[in-house]
Amino acid sequence: MRGAVAVVVAHRPGVDGPSDVLTPLLGVPIVLRAVRALLASGSVDRVVLVVDLEAEATARQLVDGLPVSVHTDAHEAAWCAQTSGPIVLHD
Repeated sequence: MRGAVAVVVAHRPGVDGPSDVLTPLLGVPIVLRAVRALLASGSVDRVVLVVDLEAEATARQLVDGLPVSVHTDAHEAAWCAQTSGPIVLHD
């Protein structure tokens, strides 16, 4: 399944409260664990990450250097995820 794009939805618009995707699990933020696992699967070439505005700067730092694009707008993320291959959704 090479060529797949994974979309990681780490924010749900309209849901109030702080984002918990940056919470560390054994020292590694949950969202970074998800991204790394997808990329390590051998099936996913790149990840499109959707986060809330408060988590954006930190998320960008966490995935710096990885084939990941970070978005706060779901429509923009959907546009970026377009591919001729499969799309995997991680919610």
